[in-house]
Amino acid sequence: MQNITFYPTTMNGGNIIIDRSTLEKLDFNTDDKVICFVNSDNDLVIKKQKSICIFCGKTNCLHTISQASICSSCKEELKAYSKS
Repeated sequence: MQNITFYPTTMNGGNIIIDRSTLEKLDFNTDDKVICFVNSDNDLVIKKQKSICIFCGKTNCLHTISQASICSSCKEELKAYSKS
């Protein structure tokens, strides 16, 4: 994990605005979804939100169904289950 000290431009109403150069250092794109939280050491942690299968947690071969991610193998299992 890369540690970078930065000073948010704004912390207003729960929004944190991070300048573009900091995003580039963290290898973030401006449209990436992120998760922000404070850990037990009171550090602000910013991570890219990864899509995962809602059933098994896999991160590859994902499909989006009703705004939820599902992997190919779980999708096939659901198809087989729905036919029975």
